[in-house]
Amino acid sequence: MILEHFAILVQVQGLDKKISQHLKNISTQEERVLSLKKARDLREQRRKMDLDLRDQLKKNLNSKEKELFEKDQLITRSLERQKSASTEAQCKAIENELAQFVPQKNKLEEEIYELLEKQEVIEQNIQEHETFLTGSLKTLNDIQSEVDSLTLKDREEIKILEERIQLDLDSAPPSVKNIWNELHKKFRFNSPLTFVENGLCLECRYSVGRNLENQIDKGGVVEYCPNCKRLLAPRKRV
Repeated sequence: MILEHFAILVQVQGLDKKISQHLKNISTQEERVLSLKKARDLREQRRKMDLDLRDQLKKNLNSKEKELFEKDQLITRSLERQKSASTEAQCKAIENELAQFVPQKNKLEEEIYELLEKQEVIEQNIQEHETFLTGSLKTLNDIQSEVDSLTLKDREEIKILEERIQLDLDSAPPSVKNIWNELHKKFRFNSPLTFVENGLCLECRYSVGRNLENQIDKGGVVEYCPNCKRLLAPRKRV
């Protein structure tokens, strides 16, 4: 491979690295959207959980209120019977009923109060979820619009760089193009082509020796690092 061909590959690698930076820019911008979408998805899940919990609380509350109503009726009937009781045994039986019913009623009232408190908290949570989802939707749309605009510029630059790379590769013999394509598959954005300095591969620091370094710098040979398998290019004259 002559020095001119190495120069082409060095230039192609440089253009490819610029593509890498544009792709990173796109990824960074798109992460802003993904991050907010994830936050919205999580909040929507929590909202649905709270809606289910609210429904369950309502069912429990209705059940407890029904029990309380029935218990009130039992107590009312016992009190009415107490007024008309004529024997000590009747009075004692009614007192025993009331001794059972009244604590049960009190317990139900406490449980209903606790359920109402929980329901209030759940309603507040649901409201907070909905406020966040409404506000964040506008924010998401604004960020998406901004990201689309910014990434469009990067995508346009990538297209230009890809066209330049193609032109450079088309100017080289098919064998050189094939070498690049193979290296590109294995090392894209990770320096498929490197140099030797002081007998060392600049990428993996493997010692390839001064003799090989001199041969490479003269040009005309195709050598790969024995360790990392990158193409070794002449450093001094490319």
